[in-house]
Amino acid sequence: MAEIHEDPGTNTRPVPQLPLEGFVLHALLTVVAFAFNRLKVLDARFGRAVAGYDAVYVFSTPSSERTLVFGRGRIRTRRGRAPSPDFEISILDPPGALRAILRNPDDPISLVVQNKIEQSGNLFFLYKLGSLFGLSRAYLNRVAGGVPVWRKAVKT
Repeated sequence: MAEIHEDPGTNTRPVPQLPLEGFVLHALLTVVAFAFNRLKVLDARFGRAVAGYDAVYVFSTPSSERTLVFGRGRIRTRRGRAPSPDFEISILDPPGALRAILRNPDDPISLVVQNKIEQSGNLFFLYKLGSLFGLSRAYLNRVAGGVPVWRKAVKT
């Protein structure tokens, strides 16, 4: 639950203070949902992979929970926890997990080994989510002319 801080010297209403990790999780999943919804229109292969796919993923940190829902041809995110998710990813050490991802984005298994995240649920849903990220990366690389997108931004 977000803490509420009030400034005693003003007549303003209290403003909820969201923990940074909750905001980052919300922003990340919102961007993923937006990008996937656009990508299913732009890339036929991605569109076929998402068509008819129904799944509920829960992502949680020590202070926040978000749900990513694939269903009825749409991808959306919700605040809170779904009652019966297909797959759950708990980020135990958000700052450490972020550092590990930024250091080596191609090695997500190290997050599990280093005890930065826990996962539970049917592994099919984890593989499917991974394949959707792989398809999105392949599309972005094709659009960038064969040069990996992250290298195109860096001038050499």
